[in-house]
Amino acid sequence: MQLMINNTQKSYADVKNERFSTNADYVITAQKRWEETYDALPQYQKDRVDYMLEQAKSEFRRRNPNFTSWDTLPLAEAKSLTMNQINIDATMQRQLDIFWVLTLLTQFTATKVVPIQVYKYKEGQYLAWDGQHTLMLLWLIATQLFEQDPDTVKFL
Repeated sequence: MQLMINNTQKSYADVKNERFSTNADYVITAQKRWEETYDALPQYQKDRVDYMLEQAKSEFRRRNPNFTSWDTLPLAEAKSLTMNQINIDATMQRQLDIFWVLTLLTQFTATKVVPIQVYKYKEGQYLAWDGQHTLMLLWLIATQLFEQDPDTVKFL
């Protein structure tokens, strides 16, 4: 599909994607995002969303009868830990692939670093149950590139 705009042809995708070609920020709350999306739907789709939402809420309550308020929801918590507070549970982790860690270091992109999944082991000590390769990558960056003491490197 081609659209004529100012005597130049733009594809449908170009027209839709123009909104992403700006330096201006458009930051909104989750509620505003829901409302804008919902309000843009035709009525028959709004009716379907309303029905599906009620069904989803009902199923959530059926499956999770102990969750009665936000405070009873057992969500994971982000912790601010130093690097040396995180150890690797070698019984749960596969063998370390040093070559993969070095590949990750070579291709490092900070925005692709996923948080390390840990559980409390002892007071002040956590075990990584997922993310040993990430931990090793970050350990290399801290100790080998920036020559920092892992006791002072904080994960926020």
